[in-house]
Amino acid sequence: MSQRTIQKSVWFLLLSLTASALNFLYYPVVARLLSIQQFGDLQLGVALIMQTAALFTALNIIALYLSAQKNKISRTVLHSMERFIVTTSLIISVLLSLFAPAVAALFGLSDVSVLYLLAVIFICNIPATTWIGVLQGDGQFLSAGIIAVISATTKIIAAVLLVIAGLNVFGALLGILIGQLIVLPLVLLAHKGEKLKISHSLNIVRVPDLVAIKKYSSYFKILLSLAVLAMIGTLDVVVAKAVLAPAVAGYFAQASTLAKIPYYAAIPLTLVLFQQLLTKRSAQIRERTLLSGTLAVLLVIPVLMFIAAPVGYAVLFSGNIPHAIQVTTSLLSAGFIAYIFLTLSLYRMLAERKMKSFFATSIVVGSLGVLFVIVSGIVNTPSPEFISLLFSSLMLFLLISSVIIYQYAERNHE
Repeated sequence: MSQRTIQKSVWFLLLSLTASALNFLYYPVVARLLSIQQFGDLQLGVALIMQTAALFTALNIIALYLSAQKNKISRTVLHSMERFIVTTSLIISVLLSLFAPAVAALFGLSDVSVLYLLAVIFICNIPATTWIGVLQGDGQFLSAGIIAVISATTKIIAAVLLVIAGLNVFGALLGILIGQLIVLPLVLLAHKGEKLKISHSLNIVRVPDLVAIKKYSSYFKILLSLAVLAMIGTLDVVVAKAVLAPAVAGYFAQASTLAKIPYYAAIPLTLVLFQQLLTKRSAQIRERTLLSGTLAVLLVIPVLMFIAAPVGYAVLFSGNIPHAIQVTTSLLSAGFIAYIFLTLSLYRMLAERKMKSFFATSIVVGSLGVLFVIVSGIVNTPSPEFISLLFSSLMLFLLISSVIIYQYAERNHE
């Protein structure tokens, strides 16, 4: 690997970590301006955004995967994927707008207009997410990182000003929309005014979409698999908002925010590692390293989070943390640590092209994610501790399953 490539990767990592830290700070900064129930509503809105953005997150990973291959014909599938995701997002936005009152009743939202705003945010996610992915795929890591930092900073400033102006949850979410919109002119500027579509920036060969889909159908399976992985990481807040009382769900949202501190620090690392694995075409992560590292952090981090939760709560949200939320924070932190390693495990399978293992693990992830929702919904009077314990158990089981599937593939020389 050249010195210049290493420098780009280091800069991208530092900027990604900065953007990730700013995205995390958005929550405690805004939380101080909202009531506990309003913060629960905000976290639900963000979780729903993340659920819909899962397809864009997956497309971002696939853009990196295909760009590394330097194959024009294989990249035709990105254009088909882009159209598929745009269509899907538009359908979701229309359905959310039509059934907004019912969705608001399900999650206990008092302001239905928040859901209409979410429908707009879903649509604006299309260029905001994919265009940064294109910059990364084109090797413009510095530009992508700087734009991500500017977007996160803009989001915080806009959200604070709008909440202070009295728009509350609507204003906090509108800040997210403004942060998305600022991405568009910045990316165009990075491309020096050139038209930026995935199909143009990657110089895609013109072939019928049907042919591309048929020839590269496995990429669409990868897209859906990565989307499922991204969606399951925000199920805790969505389920909690649906089954817990509004105030309790707000406290749960605060616990989830605290528990995600290691997650926000580690996710940029997994993305950079995935890029390195694609470049080297060989995995540098061994089973013993993965297992020992997982065991260490699963034992240490939750204990540290339990001890530090009162201080962290006072600093980020102010006030004394309820004991139940302290326990919930510790349990959720274990779940998010397991989720980080699960993500890393699936990225490694993809980089090594162990597709049978990748798809098998994805099926397990999706199936157990549905089971988590069902079990949480049928339990009478669930508590925050129960939801967090169930979520963490789910993530740990999924991680163990991915390791077992990978080892089985290794023994059978996939």
